[in-house]
Amino acid sequence: MIYLDNSATTFPKPEKVYKEMIDLYQKYGVNVERGNYKLSLEAHALVQKIRLKINNFFNGYSGECVVFTYNATDALNIAINGVIEENDRVITTVLEHNSVLRPLNHLKKSKRIEVEYLNPSGEKIDTRELKARLDKRTKLVVVNHSSNVTGYTQDLEAIGRCIKENSSAYFLVDASQSAGVIPVDIKRASIDFFVTTGHKALYGPTGIGLLILNPEVKIRPFRVGGSGHSSENPYQPDNFPDRLEAGTLNILGVFGLKAGIEFIEETGIEKIHSKELKLKKLLLENLENKKIKILTSKEDSSPAIVSILHCDYSPADLANILDSEFGIATRAGLHCAPLAHKFLGTFPYGTLRVSIGYFNTEEEILTLSSVLNQL
Repeated sequence: MIYLDNSATTFPKPEKVYKEMIDLYQKYGVNVERGNYKLSLEAHALVQKIRLKINNFFNGYSGECVVFTYNATDALNIAINGVIEENDRVITTVLEHNSVLRPLNHLKKSKRIEVEYLNPSGEKIDTRELKARLDKRTKLVVVNHSSNVTGYTQDLEAIGRCIKENSSAYFLVDASQSAGVIPVDIKRASIDFFVTTGHKALYGPTGIGLLILNPEVKIRPFRVGGSGHSSENPYQPDNFPDRLEAGTLNILGVFGLKAGIEFIEETGIEKIHSKELKLKKLLLENLENKKIKILTSKEDSSPAIVSILHCDYSPADLANILDSEFGIATRAGLHCAPLAHKFLGTFPYGTLRVSIGYFNTEEEILTLSSVLNQL
């Protein structure tokens, strides 16, 4: 199989991830912060070191502000539901994933909040338009760092600066498609809530996500329960990360995520991104079928995502042909981003998405281009 659905989840993972997950779970597969015995305390110390590693990787505010979640959807729900109140105003973009759109839609119904959507100008959100939309009621600005449909990538530092200079709104960034392939500096971009998932370009397993927050934010806990300490307190503890982490931690996912980040550090994020962009350019250079239309970012600061339309086949039919006849795995449809497709004019059928990863080869890309040229 030629796997080209890395935007959904990277596959395969680095061997380091498989090995360390098995080794560490066999050695430290106990519940952290739930016992005073040596093994539990050692596991807890390891998890705290991993928080620091992740914080340093993204230049966050502190290790305590690294919150482990189930995935990016969970992290986004924690952030959005934790700060939005009745009649608040939110500014976001049409490029967002349903992990942002649906929580906001539910809040529009239940709390009568106001949501405004920005269209990109070309590939970028225009900070002049953002500035014009900001007002005293704006509680939150939510921006997708890189689109999972086209790879359009936003200038987080410019957006963060615009928000902080012109409002008191919080800045939430969904970096599910960029984290691990495009460097992000949380402090420099004035990000209050940084969200990503472990199973994509961070090379971790499924079922682990990240919410890295500014310690100054005022946020309610989204879920409450056991924290392993302060059990006499009838409410969730106020300190981070306990305020936002309730219940048993996915320690296997945490260890796997740590191994994935170590792979990125050892390989070099620039090397990873450079190889993926090289393969993307190889695909674009070799696609000669005039029946095919390409939607993708033209900038080298974007991930290697290419959306394809074919005059004779729907995206779903094209994906089925590639899979059943040629063993090529891609993804077809709206990619959980309906407003992006309405903006692009590809709604309701969406596109065929090719998302290239570090472990893809030139031979695989040439095979794909050859097949598409024949269809």
